[in-house]
Amino acid sequence: ERAERTQALEVRDAKRPAEPAPAAAQPQRVEPVVSRPVPAAPAAAAPSAASDRASGSVAFDARPPSQD
Repeated sequence: ERAERTQALEVRDAKRPAEPAPAAAQPQRVEPVVSRPVPAAPAAAAPSAASDRASGSVAFDARPPSQD
């Protein structure tokens, strides 16, 4: 009986890794997807930071004249 229980536990352990495997595969897919936003995020963060500084700086006033 103990041997059967041990085998049953081994089977469960074998099934457990199988479940995390697909779960681990999803994070891998998410990493490439996140990689694209990562380069885009800094680019978007830079303009947003520049706009924040520009909103209270002379650079903001320099933009409207350039548009005109």
